[in-house]
Amino acid sequence: LSPLSLMKPLPLWVMCRLGARADLGAGFAGVLSALPLVGQHLAELLTGLSGLAIGATCRAGAGALHTKGGLRIWPHPSISVANCPQASEVAKAIRGALAWSSVRSIALYGATDATISELLGSIIIPPSTPSASSSCPASEGIAALRLRCSAKGCESAIKKRNEFGDFAGLGDVGARQVFARLSPLAGALRSLDLAWNHLGDGAMAALRCAWPTKLRRLTLDWNAIGEDGAASLAEALQGPATLLESLDLRSNPLGDRGVATICEAASRLDGLRWLGLGETSLGDDGARAAMRSLAGCVALEGLDIGENPLTDGACEAVARLVAIAPRLR
Repeated sequence: LSPLSLMKPLPLWVMCRLGARADLGAGFAGVLSALPLVGQHLAELLTGLSGLAIGATCRAGAGALHTKGGLRIWPHPSISVANCPQASEVAKAIRGALAWSSVRSIALYGATDATISELLGSIIIPPSTPSASSSCPASEGIAALRLRCSAKGCESAIKKRNEFGDFAGLGDVGARQVFARLSPLAGALRSLDLAWNHLGDGAMAALRCAWPTKLRRLTLDWNAIGEDGAASLAEALQGPATLLESLDLRSNPLGDRGVATICEAASRLDGLRWLGLGETSLGDDGARAAMRSLAGCVALEGLDIGENPLTDGACEAVARLVAIAPRLR
């Protein structure tokens, strides 16, 4: 029922007191003079109606967030499984609680090589498997996938390194399991975030073979990708279907040759707008080669080369790129 349908007239005795103290013929001023007597009762009535209205709104909101079967409509779930010893129970809960046709992105924090396969099994099930059926999660609509060791950003970097060294989150073994399950998402996946793990060169070789053709944003900062991994990634970037707009490789030990390889491949990406190469052990020689390559990135709007051991010897090449890049800010 509507809260207004529950509204009742003021009690007769209140109306009588109002009439006794106010000359109703005197107009609105007379009514105002009697309000102190009935104000408390009006406040109680209005408070009750407000409570009913809030309750009705909450019930309507809860109904809108669930299907008729009681499944949660949650377009962007964010789930932390850090230090969770029973990944199977988490996976089972995830599988049974959400209306997967409504999910557009998902973030899993704290997964490891040992748990990622089981966790992703609740989200992404290749259609060729015998277990895939109408009761399984419909993952085809997921456009963004984030798998990090923590959701705390820069704060977590120091904690991660102090407590776990550089081996928290996913490594090459876990990454291979992730990439092996990307095929059901190939038609929808636009953003893949694997930052704050310890992915190495082997993970990049696996990504090259499972590259999502419609991927537009790839985040790989704070990993362990080196020169060989850069070569694998560069090979993937040369594919004709590459639509990448943002690539972040900050805090990876790419070195001069790795950065130069990435920049050479990036020069062929017509839509690349952001490239993160900060803290990648980039020196003057590598910077000069990289800047020459990036001169061909006509859409580039942002470039991060901070926290590298650059000297005055690289400044001319950087300044030249800034001068000729039409959109670089």
